[in-house]
Amino acid sequence: SAPVTDGTVLLRLHQGNFPQFLNVRDGGADFRVVAGDDQTPLKYHLERFDPIAEIALLWVKLPTINAQSPAEKLFLYFA
Repeated sequence: SAPVTDGTVLLRLHQGNFPQFLNVRDGGADFRVVAGDDQTPLKYHLERFDPIAEIALLWVKLPTINAQSPAEKLFLYFA
């Protein structure tokens, strides 16, 4: 029940939630992940990016995860 600091969550992208695979640079090089304030950049690790299979796995490091509060938003951008 205590907040977790420096937690990591998996962001799984697929055709159903991210139909833009063919518009992303090779290897997802232009991905940017920011916190819900739309300003704070979040560190992430791109485990897999396959535009043909239309799947990407990003591990995003969140500053704090609190089980007692609503889920935090995050935003994914690409150029």
